Amino acid sequence: MLILLTNDDGIHSSGLQALADRLQSLGRIVVVAPDRERSAIGHALTLHAPLRAEEILADRWAVSGTPTDAVNLGIHGILKEKPDTVVVAVGAVPGYPDVPGLDSPNVIQSTTLYNLLKFVLRFFSPAFLNWISKFMVPAGWNPFKTVGKRVVIIGGAIHGCQLGEYMAKRGRQVTIVEPDEENVGRLLAPEYKNRLFIWFKQKGVVMYSGAKLVEINKQGLKIITKEGEEKLLPADSILPVGFFSNPDLYKELKGKVPELYAIGDCDDPAILPDATGSGWRIANQI
Repeated sequence: MLILLTNDDGIHSSGLQALADRLQSLGRIVVVAPDRERSAIGHALTLHAPLRAEEILADRWAVSGTPTDAVNLGIHGILKEKPDTVVVAVGAVPGYPDVPGLDSPNVIQSTTLYNLLKFVLRFFSPAFLNWISKFMVPAGWNPFKTVGKRVVIIGGAIHGCQLGEYMAKRGRQVTIVEPDEENVGRLLAPEYKNRLFIWFKQKGVVMYSGAKLVEINKQGLKIITKEGEEKLLPADSILPVGFFSNPDLYKELKGKVPELYAIGDCDDPAILPDATGSGWRIANQI
């Protein structure tokens, strides 16, 4: 059996290596994946730059492109025959609310914040980042743009709650808004969720669940609470967070290979143990 694996975390991802090792007894396992993390662009194609593939180990190919580039190179270039099975693990894509004013200058996209912090960690230690963020949290590639004192986070699942905790620990006045009441604290471990929400109350973190998003403007976020009251939540910085499944590559490959599987966030955004369990189940199924 010939199995092709790819992901969006890069060829050096420990999860990808663990899956490849687990499947090794089934036949030939070929890993063709980006040479570095390429999150949230699983369906993109490289069109205006050279595309290179390097075999860093036997049947382990690092591609200077996106996950879609990797699959195309794997099926149409690297492999001399079509794989029997393709396992796709390209992660989720950022999800943003449908609310007027999302392009306002006081809105900071979660991907911008994430990529900026990841960039800083390439050159400095986590301890340094923890120290410097007590004084300033960059809000973009412009060094003079920082996260303001009053922060409104749109999204109350695990990502929004963890971001709220991070900002509150750095002295920000945090408000979390979640339109779907059932989504509040989603994916948080129950014991951690209870402790975190108690801590939120102690630190003055305000949460509105079941609220309707009306508009983002330069003053902040306008909402209608679940009780029907219209409120303006003053904000210097507004951070929408959340992720959606990313099935595009899976759909593109459907019908082109005998067996096709999607695991992890590209199938259903979750947390690491869920993704690991998904990979384990599919490995046993194959």
